[in-house]
Amino acid sequence: SNARERALHAYSLVLARGVPDVHQFFVKAQARRNVVVSALRMKAFHLRNGHWPNSVGGLTADARTQVDDVGIDPFNGSPLRLDVGEHSVRVYSVGDDLEDNQGNEDWDHGGVDIVAEIRP
Repeated sequence: SNARERALHAYSLVLARGVPDVHQFFVKAQARRNVVVSALRMKAFHLRNGHWPNSVGGLTADARTQVDDVGIDPFNGSPLRLDVGEHSVRVYSVGDDLEDNQGNEDWDHGGVDIVAEIRP
């Protein structure tokens, strides 16, 4: 019936509006997972070798495992960013603004990246 078709059309429009939000939620969740797992792998590397690696790329939980996508930023497909400071190491994703804000987590100072920080 015509009323049923209009109702289905209206319902599909409501669902379609929510799809980008759901997708964004999952991409952010994957980015959070990737930065935390990569930070833990960085720490394990540091404990084994006495220094930090030069990049997040290629870090695996175990030398026998293959490289996975944990070191990849799901927002842009590039390797996660790494900032090695004097007192901490920060692994971060560019976040949903797709800009490298140098690991900034504060909205008051520009865009926001998704960050995991570890200390030696």
